[in-house]
Amino acid sequence: MAPTPPVKPQNQMITPQESSRLFLVAVFSNLAVSLLLAGFIVGLGEEEMSTTVALLGTLLIQAVYVAVYGWLVPGKNRVLRWPIVNKRLERKRSPAAFAGLMGLCAALGALSLGAFFLPTVWFDGLLSLTGYEGSGIEFSGTADIILGGVIVVLVAPVVEEFIFRGALLSGLSRSHGVPKAVLLTSFAFMLSHMNPSQTLYQFLLAVVCGFAVVYTGTLLAGVVIHAASNLCALLLELTPLGLILDELLAALFGITEAEGGAAEIGGSFAAEIGNPFMAAGVTAGALALFGGLILLILFYFKKAKPKEEEPPPLKEIFYRVSLSPLIPPYPLYPGNAFHPGLPPPPDPFAPPGSPPQGYSPPDSAPSAQNPYPPFFDHPAAPGGSMAEPPIDIALTEAVHAAKKTSARVLFWTACVVCAAFWGLGFLAGLGLLA
Repeated sequence: MAPTPPVKPQNQMITPQESSRLFLVAVFSNLAVSLLLAGFIVGLGEEEMSTTVALLGTLLIQAVYVAVYGWLVPGKNRVLRWPIVNKRLERKRSPAAFAGLMGLCAALGALSLGAFFLPTVWFDGLLSLTGYEGSGIEFSGTADIILGGVIVVLVAPVVEEFIFRGALLSGLSRSHGVPKAVLLTSFAFMLSHMNPSQTLYQFLLAVVCGFAVVYTGTLLAGVVIHAASNLCALLLELTPLGLILDELLAALFGITEAEGGAAEIGGSFAAEIGNPFMAAGVTAGALALFGGLILLILFYFKKAKPKEEEPPPLKEIFYRVSLSPLIPPYPLYPGNAFHPGLPPPPDPFAPPGSPPQGYSPPDSAPSAQNPYPPFFDHPAAPGGSMAEPPIDIALTEAVHAAKKTSARVLFWTACVVCAAFWGLGFLAGLGLLA
């Protein structure tokens, strides 16, 4: 009899603990690369980092993110709840409908910049009242512009969406529900940039990306929104459109020149706002107009999404692989193995007395029709005497609770680390770390 070829294990959806571990490892990898780069600059005797070196450092950090993601997600046969291409949904959509969704996602990116730009200006104003002076990358040549465009518009949106709206949102949505998971991942995304000036905008953009991914069923929606928003911001930075916008808002707000030079809308609030009511009205109007359009598009996404089966809750068997040495994988199957293509082991949460899927009366040996060993006892089997499935429910629930607590610890540890370096960035902006 020919030996049975080994069967490749089935992919399983990423768990909250695994996604939180990915976030924590990514944060420490980011810090390690940043500190090594800063040490290299200091070793060369340079007082500040050049634009090219800063951009290359950012590219290196993105590469480290990719390595960490490849190690912790595909490397362990894990899949995302919202993949880059959702084959189950795309079979129900026409190519034209999918292209239309991606076009609306690009519009969401531009609308996000329009809706959240002025609130971000006000937030920067509050920071400037404390004496904080933000720092950004100033493109000094064509090579820096090209490199910055590739990183900001192509590399960063793809990599960061896989980390935050891919792995982290997939994992946290299984234990916290979708709305809370979107807010938590947006908070993590905001802190991970460790830049006080970007705090408000990064959070609001992440919320839009998160709900767009959930409502469209594809991670590509978040990538397109993120890339479109970054592209619009880059165009405002590098083209006369930014100067035109500054002059227009300065006229509407009645901003006068401050001591030492002309005031910039996106910078310090050292200049006086001559017409605060006009400034507040313009801000509220832009937020209402563009924010309303964002909500309409997201509502359309939610209604237009084809129906698909919700993934099973965390308490189902597929989540119980390698939970604890006290609970073997697939505890109802004494062989402690699950072979794809055969009927799955019984569900311990099924109503008592219901036979396992694919069950047939035990014979002398396991077979394709009856993969369970002959000593498997079940109420539905001839002579069966057990009233409940052979599993310690209380112990299993305790393991689940421990796993959920572990995921929380990993997630909030990463957030605390990011918040600490956010605080260091704020102190540096105050000139207290010089």
